[in-house]
Amino acid sequence: LHDQRGIYAVMLPAILCESLAIFMIGNATSLLLILASSLFKAVGQGAGSPALQAEVIKRMDKNKSGVAASTVLIGMHIGNAFGPMLGGVFVKDLGFTKMFSGFAVLSLILNFILLSLRYRKDKATS
Repeated sequence: LHDQRGIYAVMLPAILCESLAIFMIGNATSLLLILASSLFKAVGQGAGSPALQAEVIKRMDKNKSGVAASTVLIGMHIGNAFGPMLGGVFVKDLGFTKMFSGFAVLSLILNFILLSLRYRKDKATS
């Protein structure tokens, strides 16, 4: 899909799935909702991560593709390392529902800002 329709066709649904998963886990009242949220998380992560890596490598010089792939992975690992610590700071004051709901909304807003800026830049250079 990424090769045929571009990064935006993959990343927009992936971001929506991930944000929905974060919101659902924070508001889960049953095991079924937790399982559904894990499905959305898996779809978002499974579609978004490879598409993002492919796009970064495509935009870099061939001799720097390894650096590009490593940089993307390092960013993901940093997020996985510091995200729970940041969540721990907020959960004490907000509780799980407000924290997860807030992170879901924040994730949507920031990702769409970044994608729209990138989209404008891509359209300007085309």
